[in-house]
Amino acid sequence: GARVGHAMGVRSLAYAGGGLVLSAVEVGDLMLLYVQSMHALGRKLKVSHQVTATAITHFRRFYQAYTFLEKDALLYLPAALLLASKAEEDPIDDGAKRVASVAKTLPELRSPYSVEKVAEAELELLVALGYRYAVRHPYKPLQHYLACAGLRGCIDERVCDEVVRTATYAINDCYRTDVVLCYAPHVIALSGIHIATAVHKIFPHLPSLLHELLSAFNAEIGEVTAELLELYRQTSRLAENDELAPGASAKLNGHWRAARDLVKASEGKRKA
Repeated sequence: GARVGHAMGVRSLAYAGGGLVLSAVEVGDLMLLYVQSMHALGRKLKVSHQVTATAITHFRRFYQAYTFLEKDALLYLPAALLLASKAEEDPIDDGAKRVASVAKTLPELRSPYSVEKVAEAELELLVALGYRYAVRHPYKPLQHYLACAGLRGCIDERVCDEVVRTATYAINDCYRTDVVLCYAPHVIALSGIHIATAVHKIFPHLPSLLHELLSAFNAEIGEVTAELLELYRQTSRLAENDELAPGASAKLNGHWRAARDLVKASEGKRKA
C-alpha cells in the first residue's frame, strides 16, 4: 500500500523525581518547534531546501526510538543537518565546525555542544538509522505528474504557476508533521496537487490523468489533508502559549518560547 511506515511512536517525557509527564500532544508540539528551528538553521547555513527536508526526516526517524530527555534535540538537530548535507551530496564548508558554531549562536537553538559532540552525534544518528540515510522526497513526483498530465495545456499559465506554488507549499508543510514518515512520496505529491486544485478551484479543468490518480489514492489523500488541517490548528494554538507545561525545565521552556516566536514570524510571512 501507499502507507510505508508508522506514525512517530512518541513516548511520554517524564522528569526523574519531578513527577512531570508531557502528553503525546505536548511532545508533538515540541517536535513541531524543533522542526521550525531546523528550518532556521538550514537558512542560516544556506543549505538547499532538500537538505533541510532530509535532515527533518532523519531527525523524526531518530526520535521514533528516543525521547527528548534521553537524547537532547539541541545536539541531534544540528547533527541531523550535517548528516543530511552529506546524504544529499551538498556538503557544508567546514562541516561540523561551522554547523556547531552557527547552532550555538542561532536564537532558536543556542546549542551548547562542541564540534566534537556534534560529530559524535552525527555518527550516532547514522547508526540509529541503520545506515539508511537516503530519503525519497515528493518534489520529483509532483513535477513528474504535472508534466505528464499536461496541466499547462488545460489552464491559464499564471493560474498553473499558482497551482504549482500552492502544491509545493502543502508538501513543505508535510515535513512539519509525521506524514513524511507514514506515506509514500507519490501520495504526498498527489495530496499537494489535491489541495492546490481545491484552493484555486480548478478541479473541473484537470487533465484526465490527474483525475484518475487523485481518485485512485483518494483515501490516503484524505488522511494527509486531515493531518495538514490539524497542523494549522496546532500552530494557531502554539502561537498563544507562553510555556510548554507547568513545571517544565527552564531550558525546555526557554526553547519553547524562542521557537514559538519563530512560528509566529513564519505564520506572519505566510499570510503576507
